[in-house]
Amino acid sequence: MRAERLGLLSIAGAAAAWSTAGLFTRLIHVDTWTLLVWRNVFGGAFMGVVVAMMYRRRLVSLRLSRVGWFAATVNGLSMLAYLGALRETTVAHTVIIYATMPFVAAVLAWATLREAPTRPTLLAAFVALLGVVMAVGSGGSGRFLGDALAGLMTLGVAIYTTVVRAHRDVSLMLAAAVSPLIGATAALPRAHPLGVSAADLALIAVFATTSFALGLALYTYGARHVSPARAGLVSALDTPLAPLWVWLAFGEDPGVGTLIGGAVVLVAVLANLLLERHAGTPAG
Repeated sequence: MRAERLGLLSIAGAAAAWSTAGLFTRLIHVDTWTLLVWRNVFGGAFMGVVVAMMYRRRLVSLRLSRVGWFAATVNGLSMLAYLGALRETTVAHTVIIYATMPFVAAVLAWATLREAPTRPTLLAAFVALLGVVMAVGSGGSGRFLGDALAGLMTLGVAIYTTVVRAHRDVSLMLAAAVSPLIGATAALPRAHPLGVSAADLALIAVFATTSFALGLALYTYGARHVSPARAGLVSALDTPLAPLWVWLAFGEDPGVGTLIGGAVVLVAVLANLLLERHAGTPAG
């Protein structure tokens, strides 16, 4: 239970870190492909330091298994889709679509691991989905390409979460460190990495190490100790936070429907945490 609680706190911390991504993408004035390259390079370097600190003397002998390469590739490409979604549609639509991840993760976990979500988690995920419908259906502020990219990102994170959960006996932190480099390689042909100002490069470095790499490290750790459905549910905490930061900083009005939908998601997550704790039901 202690490991489960630490896992939940880690995932909540990851959600808080990820919620600032929309803010950074509005602050940084470079094209999406160039942003992807530099963010992933800085993020990969940060993750490399984390791996080095974790394994120390065993670092030289570390190798990625087939599972590790698969997880790294899926996660790297899903992060490309995430940043693309933030640039092509509103922050509110991106995170609200991502809030459907508990359902996707629950289906994948049941199909591959035969790990069914608990009733409180399933009920909370259903309530969260209602919040998603309310937010996305509240207006036409989203654009199809951005919404589609957000959907691909959601599927990718659900797959990554299930893989991490299925292979708890193997450390996938190395895969998390490699995944930014895969994303940078995929984005490089269309990027202009040498045309970035010093100010934007500094912002990208902060973005990469805080919102991106720190969030990824926390999520990778937490997903090992929490069921995929519940991991997706808790990570949906960034749904009400992400539009809030952009609204406060840039006045990007998320709309009343989005605010109400985000509040519904937040209530569903908090209610699930309280119900599971009261019932003493292991969520992992």
